[in-house]
Amino acid sequence: MSTTPSPSTSSKPWNDRNHVEFEGRVGVKPELRITKNNPVASTTLYVTNEYDSGNERKKNTTRIPVILYGETGKAFAQAVGTGDRIKIEGKLQENTWKDKDTQQNRTRLEMVAFTYEVLKKKAA
Repeated sequence: MSTTPSPSTSSKPWNDRNHVEFEGRVGVKPELRITKNNPVASTTLYVTNEYDSGNERKKNTTRIPVILYGETGKAFAQAVGTGDRIKIEGKLQENTWKDKDTQQNRTRLEMVAFTYEVLKKKAA
């Protein structure tokens, strides 16, 4: 077991690194909105993991809400479509809001992506 502390993003030891990278398929056509002159693209990334369960091979798909801001978001919405295989890097954030109908607090974990790469376009 190592006793060397992990590097953090600042000199303060309690600052953890929030960085994620996923490869998967675009599950929903990206939606582009303009908010106060700033483009915001949103979609859902489907990441599938295969595993063995007894004598069977099973699949588990995780759906990840993804948001891209600014010119990167605008370019993303124009460049990718449903079914395209992409690689994205960014951070996770928790979005919190109050449900209008029930007045209960709701939360959702989502990815804010900074970069993306189209690995394979869906066959036409």
